[in-house]
Amino acid sequence: MPHLGAIMHKFDAPWKPCGMGIVKLGGSKKESLLTCVCNNDPADRRHSRVYLGTQLILDDYNDALPCPSSNETIGNPIAVGGSVALVGENGNVWGYDGHEMKKYFSTTFATTGCSHNGSLVILDTVQGKINMRDGLNDGRVIGQLPGDGIAMASCSYQGRLYAAVIAESGNGGLSCSDGKLIRLHGCQCVIPFADQLVYSSLNGLYTLAEGLLTRLDCEKIMGMKTVGNRLYIAGANPDSLWVANTHGEIALVGRVEHGNTTVGGSCFRVRVAVNAYDTQGYFARTANGNQGEVYRIVWG
Repeated sequence: MPHLGAIMHKFDAPWKPCGMGIVKLGGSKKESLLTCVCNNDPADRRHSRVYLGTQLILDDYNDALPCPSSNETIGNPIAVGGSVALVGENGNVWGYDGHEMKKYFSTTFATTGCSHNGSLVILDTVQGKINMRDGLNDGRVIGQLPGDGIAMASCSYQGRLYAAVIAESGNGGLSCSDGKLIRLHGCQCVIPFADQLVYSSLNGLYTLAEGLLTRLDCEKIMGMKTVGNRLYIAGANPDSLWVANTHGEIALVGRVEHGNTTVGGSCFRVRVAVNAYDTQGYFARTANGNQGEVYRIVWG
C-alpha cells in the first residue's frame, strides 16, 4: 500500500502545478518526472514553466530558455513515442524529446490532448467551440466536441474521444465525439479504468455505466492516473490522494493537513503522476493556494 512521503521540491510563490507526468524520453529506459507550473499572480497569469525533475527546461521569463510565446497554463505531458507533447493555454503546443524543446502551432483555451485512433488529438476551445485538432501535423481542425468550456482532460475509449469540460455557462461536463454531452459542474477528469470510463464532478466519482459511485472527502477531484489494476485520484481541499482497485475499494494514500484553502473555480491545485510499474510516483499540491509542492509517493 503506498503512502505520501517527504517533499521532493518546492516552487517559489506564486507558482502552482498545472501538469505532471512520468515519461521516458528519446528512447531512454530512464523514467523522468515532468512538472508544469503556472504563475498565480493575479496581475500576471500569462506565464508557465516546465521542470525535468528539478531542472528548469522551459521558462516564459527567461530568454536563455525556449520562450517565443507565453503560456497561461501547460497541462499534463502526453507521450508521443520517445517524446512528449505539452499543451499550452493561450500559447503553443510544445514537443520535448529530452534534449530539445520545439514550438508547434498556437492555441487558445487548450490544456489537454490524447492518442485517438492512431493520432494525437489536441482539444482547443475557440469562440465557444471545442475543436479537435491534428496534433501530429499542422493543428488543423478535424472535428468538434459538444460543450463550450475548456477541456481539462481527455481520453480515447471504445473508439470515441471523451473530454472532461469545465464551463461557467453550464455547457460543460463529460463531452463525447459522438455528439453527446452529460452536463456536470466541475467535471475535470476522465480516464479508462478496469474496462470502464471513470470521470469526476466536483468531489464525485462516476462511471459511464453506473453514474455516481461515491463522493470523496475533498472539495474537487482534479487528477487521475490509471496504472494496471489501480486508479490514483488526486483531490483538492484538503489536498489528498486516494487509490482504487478493480473491486471498487478506495483507500487514502495520504492527506496534507497544512495550507489547504477553498478551491472555488480554480482548476489547478493538485496533480498525480505514477510510472507504468506502480513503483515510482509523485503528488503535487498547492499550499495556501499559491505555492506548489511535490511529494514523493512511497511503497511498502
